[in-house]
Amino acid sequence: MITNAVFLSNLLNAISKSSNDVRFYMAGYPVETIQNRVNDSDPTGTIGIQYPLVQWVLPVNASTLLSETSTRETYNVQLLIAVPKDANDNGTLQSTVTHLERIDRLGAIAAHILKCFRQLRRIKVPVSLVGAASASSVTDRDADMLAQLVLTFQVQINGTCRLLTPEQLAAIDVLANEQSKVDDNESVAL
Repeated sequence: MITNAVFLSNLLNAISKSSNDVRFYMAGYPVETIQNRVNDSDPTGTIGIQYPLVQWVLPVNASTLLSETSTRETYNVQLLIAVPKDANDNGTLQSTVTHLERIDRLGAIAAHILKCFRQLRRIKVPVSLVGAASASSVTDRDADMLAQLVLTFQVQINGTCRLLTPEQLAAIDVLANEQSKVDDNESVAL
């Protein structure tokens, strides 16, 4: 039973956009990274995907624990975080940044996402990280175009959630700003 997928996608969108370094969020299949999408990053679907991109890779994989008094869903989340491999974010040629520097940039975005998830209880969002997260750079058919990092983790959602309130959305931005003030030398375990 999957009842919180839209809620989780909206939460991933809000957390992604709370980073000053993310320009586009979407949920979809990996092949869709090369198609124009209508969403709140591109309401008309004419601009196209902007980078850095955070994509929740479908299909949705979740397990549900039902009791007489509560519902708890655990989602296996796989996020694809990508930037153009040989160009800057707007597509112009950029040869001064190495592939490893791009992967480091994607790792910083992944760390931001995990830090925000760790703080959600503070703002009464019934979502928590479960277990360890992992990240790896990937090579696939788009490898000639994109530097990609796959972030994999589990989240648990207690109850059935439908919408993030305006207060929760604003609080996510506050959490993100608090996280950006943390010393850059602090290490984050992925």
